[in-house]
Amino acid sequence: MTVLFGTLGFTPEKFLGAIKTIPNVTRVVFYTAHTPRAKDRAQSERAIQEVERALAALGIPSQHVKLADPFDFGGCLTQLLVDLRPAGAEGMVFNLTGGTKPMAIAATVACMVLGVPAYYVPEEQEGAQAIELPIFRIRYSNVLTAKEYRILEVIREFQPRSLKELADRLEIEPSTLSGHLRNLEKLGAIRLIPIEGKGLLRRPDLTEAGTLLLAVERRAGIRQSAVV
Repeated sequence: MTVLFGTLGFTPEKFLGAIKTIPNVTRVVFYTAHTPRAKDRAQSERAIQEVERALAALGIPSQHVKLADPFDFGGCLTQLLVDLRPAGAEGMVFNLTGGTKPMAIAATVACMVLGVPAYYVPEEQEGAQAIELPIFRIRYSNVLTAKEYRILEVIREFQPRSLKELADRLEIEPSTLSGHLRNLEKLGAIRLIPIEGKGLLRRPDLTEAGTLLLAVERRAGIRQSAVV
């Protein structure tokens, strides 16, 4: 028994191609999103109807999930982590072929974090079989130390107005904090913004990447908040 998840764009064949090759598919969950343009909406709706007709003919129950924005990587990733986590990795696969690039990348990251096997149907080959991708499981907690994770949480929760305020919140010396901040800057998790009228003084700011570093493993149930 296999639950097939996947992203669907405008071409149903890319999604349905996986069903022909992945054995024992008993349920399908597929995700769509389109721009506000009428043409995109029409193409998306046609693809949805064709997939639903094909699955109904095969007797495979399906669930259609609408994503709000096809280019919102963070939003897509959050939704996928929420949906994939309760299902568990056993008996699950993901077809990465359809949808926008941000949707496909978000699905790839979700598969890597949760250990879900991922497949791709070559678009250039008619009648091609689904290929399992050699995706390895990752842990963002292996990228961030516990202290760095807590620094990001404190920045998010309290939005300190200076590096001294951040160090005080963490109850560590500013000299100790600076080493952690350098690493977080290299990761692209934070930026240090000059404080207007305060010379060389700066304040920490969380980037979108930093926000995702915090959210991904918490959403996946791997790491819990340390801020009290």
